[in-house]
Order: sequence, then C-alpha cells, then structure tokens
Amino acid sequence: MPAHSDAALMPYPENLAQTLETSEEDFTRNYAFDMEDGLRKSVKLARTGRSLKVEIIYVDGAVVDTTTETFEADGSLRISVTEKGVYLASYCALLADRVRLRRTRFF
Repeated sequence: MPAHSDAALMPYPENLAQTLETSEEDFTRNYAFDMEDGLRKSVKLARTGRSLKVEIIYVDGAVVDTTTETFEADGSLRISVTEKGVYLASYCALLADRVRLRRTRFF
C-alpha cells in the first residue's frame, strides 16, 4: 500500500470567484455559511505576525460546537470562499528558508 493516496491530496480549487491574496499584515476576517437542514457554520481567520488562528463554529439549533486551530504562516495567504466554506493556502519556511511548505486547508 502506498504511503499516501492521490485521492487524499486536496488540490486547491481554480477559478473561484471570491479569491483574495493577503499580505503579511495582521488581519481578522469572518465568513458565515448556511449548510443543510438548518446547520450553520462560521469561520474566523485571524493573523498576528506568523501566527494564524482559525476558529470554526457549527450551530445546529441549540447545539454549538467550536474548534480552533493555530499554525504558523509566513508570506501572503490565499483565501477562496465557496458556498460551503473557505479554502486557505499558506506557506511556511523550513530549514533556514531552504524549503517552503505549502498547506492547503478547507474550513
């Protein structure tokens, strides 16, 4: 069995209408989504220096579930908004800037 499956890799979607590149400046952005059967989701992105914090809140009636993820990112970020969530592409320098790690996440 291979170490990873190509199906498990998440390609970054191309040609999305709501795509923006952010600089290295600090920012906070909030996005809200209506899912199925009354389920709602909000995604909050907050960048402070190299720290990027993502807070995802799901609301289903009286039930609320919150998840927070924090990771490092340097350089610009690419944010693409879809009907169901946010794609985020970030970069982080490794090995004294000899390697650039690209992360693509969907929240």
